[in-house]
Amino acid sequence: FQAEDGIRDSVASRGLGDVYKRQLDNIVSVSQNAKQDIQKDFGIEESRIRVIYNGVDQSVFRKSLEATKLQNRIISVASADEPLKGAKYLIEAFHLLAKDYPNLRLDFIGSPKSGGTLDKLIDGLGVRNKIDFHSKLSIEKMVSLYQKATIAIVPSDYEGFGFPAVEAMACGTPVVSTVGGSLGEIVGEAGLLTPIRDPQALASQARKLLSNVATQHAYSAQGLDRVQKNFTWEEAATRLDTYYKEILANNS
Repeated sequence: FQAEDGIRDSVASRGLGDVYKRQLDNIVSVSQNAKQDIQKDFGIEESRIRVIYNGVDQSVFRKSLEATKLQNRIISVASADEPLKGAKYLIEAFHLLAKDYPNLRLDFIGSPKSGGTLDKLIDGLGVRNKIDFHSKLSIEKMVSLYQKATIAIVPSDYEGFGFPAVEAMACGTPVVSTVGGSLGEIVGEAGLLTPIRDPQALASQARKLLSNVATQHAYSAQGLDRVQKNFTWEEAATRLDTYYKEILANNS
């Protein structure tokens, strides 16, 4: 059982916490933050939970020397229909940035519901003509967008792990991220961090990257290094195999 995004709230609301508490002796969590949430929400002892980070396929999500970085290009994976993903704050931050960078564009992975709150916000702030919406993308196309982007912004209120941040770093794209859920833990010092629900802070950190190519290169290298050291499926598989063997040995 893993706590990811709103799953823990959904499970708790259905009264399944006690079921997990009774039946599972060994639980794998994808982050320390998710582990703490499981402990708190379900009253499970720390000793029964092992943290094993997810990985990213670095043969797919990778830095490309052939891809041309686009100037003043932001990418964000922020579901318009999930309030926890922070799309509202992303758009507000983008509006602030567009005042300083007239040629700024946003690749938004997702699509706002027509007439919905986010859709109205985009029109209200007058930034629709600066945003490219992408939906039903192939993995290859998504990777290409990551590789070409100047920076990635991860505006989530909560992430149990935070694949968008890791995927961006794996592609060598500097990251600005909130500390929502596990994001501060996952991104660490390899990206620029902000509080949740703070478009001014998102814009301020993004400016540090947009205005300085050397800073972009530095965070690109740090992010890539962090992913290669911490978030590979090979490492995840090795740790899970070790955990299984420990469990079997303890129960023999």
